[in-house]
Amino acid sequence: FDHCQSAITELVVYSYLILVAKCPSIHKFPIMQSLAIFLQALVCASIFFVWVVRYENIISEFKHFKYPDWLRDCVGILKLTFSILLLVGITQHSFALVGGIGITLLMVAAFFTHLRVKNPLLMMWPSLILMILSIVICFLNYRMLGDEW
Repeated sequence: FDHCQSAITELVVYSYLILVAKCPSIHKFPIMQSLAIFLQALVCASIFFVWVVRYENIISEFKHFKYPDWLRDCVGILKLTFSILLLVGITQHSFALVGGIGITLLMVAAFFTHLRVKNPLLMMWPSLILMILSIVICFLNYRMLGDEW
């Protein structure tokens, strides 16, 4: 588990460093935009890790939930698509807003699924944390969209 956390942390840090290299003026961004970029990279890396690297775990969870394979595939496509929108949203806030709303809705559904199958609170934390982070991403990008108009 610690190895997984460090891999995600490294991915987020490297994503941020690449962004700084590609966009040298990033140090001039307001703190709100820097926070949004960090959270978007973090949520994207987390979803990528769970839905690509640990996909076998997703298969067993969906079987435990008694959900069909086609639903698992649809959820995976949506999560990865919304994650890509978060990355595109680093420069175009409307994309981050759509990605954040999508991930928020999927995390609400995941939370209710955990409640339905009576999972312990420990298994609900990831969906709750990603839901909260996605709401913050939506809020920050909505505010930045308002500043652009």
